[in-house]
Amino acid sequence: MMYIDKTVSLNHRLEGFSLSLLKYKLKGGVYMTNTFETINGSWVDVETGVSKGTFAIELKNNILLTIHVSNSAIHIHKKNEKGVYQYLADFSFESANSDEVLGMLFGPSIKEIYFNDKNVPVFNHDASISDFKFILSLKQKDKWNNRRFKS
Repeated sequence: MMYIDKTVSLNHRLEGFSLSLLKYKLKGGVYMTNTFETINGSWVDVETGVSKGTFAIELKNNILLTIHVSNSAIHIHKKNEKGVYQYLADFSFESANSDEVLGMLFGPSIKEIYFNDKNVPVFNHDASISDFKFILSLKQKDKWNNRRFKS
């Protein structure tokens, strides 16, 4: 079991937004975290360098999403054994044309990708995959609906 000692707490007010920096002492080293409030009112600790973005949402199962409207991205974080959220990956989106949206999942934590409900797995054992791109299309959705609802 690791000894955690809160040694410093600094609170600053930045335009109505409360930001706390907490310093933890872990096995002789210093571990820095940021603390901010989510849109659902909970306060979360995140690793240093994680930004709240436009707003943050804490989901069930220790998942935190930070929404970044300025660059059309959603960052995904997972709570570690110390109770601190760490960055896993982010989705970014771009409108390709009137019918399509280009999306990309980027992150150092991609372990596996599945197509068609685990029927076609792509394993990332050596961590060589760090991004996954896709195109969403209204026309493709119509094709899927036509196939699905065809009697």
